[in-house]
Amino acid sequence: MNLVQTTFSVIAIIFATTLAKADHTPTKVSVNFGKIYAPGGFDDNDNVQIVGEGLFSDSCYRYAETSVRVDHKTKTIKVRPVAYKYPGYCLQVILPFDRVLDVGILQKGTYTVVQESDSQHLGQVDILATKNKEPDDFMYAPISQAFFQSGGLSLMGDFPTSCMKLKEVKAQVQSDVLVIQPIVEIDSSIPCVEGKYHFETVTDVSDVKPGRYLLHVRSMNGKAVNSLVDVQ
Repeated sequence: MNLVQTTFSVIAIIFATTLAKADHTPTKVSVNFGKIYAPGGFDDNDNVQIVGEGLFSDSCYRYAETSVRVDHKTKTIKVRPVAYKYPGYCLQVILPFDRVLDVGILQKGTYTVVQESDSQHLGQVDILATKNKEPDDFMYAPISQAFFQSGGLSLMGDFPTSCMKLKEVKAQVQSDVLVIQPIVEIDSSIPCVEGKYHFETVTDVSDVKPGRYLLHVRSMNGKAVNSLVDVQ
């Protein structure tokens, strides 16, 4: 191999290596939410959660993060979702994405949710004044799964003590949100033994009209279960 061939080979290897690295490195780009789901019933001592839903234009996007900024003076919540954009071949398909966003504790009043990239109005969140010092109005069951089945809405979880039992399940049907409150009580007639006690229950939600909803199930320790569902 002569000097020219050797030089060309080295240049080719460097170019191929650089190209390979560039082809595998995603870039961060701004994306948009098309809709915000905001459960009602949050007090001014709750960690407020909302859910953003959007669409990726092709298969090369992967959700990265969302910045949430709150202006308490103007009662505005600004959201800015960001995604990783990968180079290479992309399928030209529309792919939905959604994320639960922790907003934090808000003051009493109505907050407007705005998309920071284009100032689009996405929705609003109504915050009530708390009625007690406890973090929740009720003691909620520790829900780990919530899904629809033929008989209604199925809720599952594990009680941390043997004396806990499910008292009732309240269902609030809002415009595009189903707020589920699984309330528990302590049975004083039996000893409380720590452990893992599985429970399951099915709640009738036959009065829910067909459509797309955020299923927002309150749970113990503020760990709400959130999922987007299509009710037929």
